[in-house]
Formats: sequence, structure tokens, C-alpha cells
Amino acid sequence: MGDLALFNTLSPDYEVDWHLRRVCTAAVGATPPMARVQNRRRAYLDRLVREGKYFSEEAMWEREPYMHHEYLGCFQDPLGRAMARPGERWSETLMRREEERRSAAAA
Repeated sequence: MGDLALFNTLSPDYEVDWHLRRVCTAAVGATPPMARVQNRRRAYLDRLVREGKYFSEEAMWEREPYMHHEYLGCFQDPLGRAMARPGERWSETLMRREEERRSAAAA
């Protein structure tokens, strides 16, 4: 930090100020503002994924209804979706039904 004081004479220069601020924040260990914003967004996304809300059937449909129908909805059987157990996500229902099908075929 002591050597940075030598650059104070060049302080009115925009470029020098920018570099000094960047070096000072790195020296202190502070997170730059843009990285904080990105980290907040990443933390929020991680929380949604952990809670199972981000990749839930409803959340995907709310984000992109057309794309959801194009890739998933057109292949879904409306009667099969009704076979989901209470509190079970559609992906869990699909996995459970596939495992049941495989175990029935193996028996």
C-alpha cells in the first residue's frame, strides 16, 4: 500500500485512478461491485436449484412456455401427468415410472 501513494501525483488522470482503485480493492481483498452482483445471482440460482424450484415442471413452463411445449409438452401424456403422486415433481414421476417399468420387465 505504501508504494501506491507514489501514484497520487498522477491522480487526476482517469486511467491512473481506475487502475489505483482496482489495485486497492484487490489489496484489501474486497470484491469488485460487478463480481458481487454476479455472485448474488449465482447464489440465488444455487438456492433455487437446491430447493428444487428452478427445474420444476411449473418453473420451466413459467420461464419459457413455448420452448417447454416444443421440447417437453408435446410428448407428455395428459393422463400420465395425472398419475403423479402428491408433492412429486414431473421428473420424479417419470423416473419412478421408468424404474417400475424396468423392474416389471425384469420379473
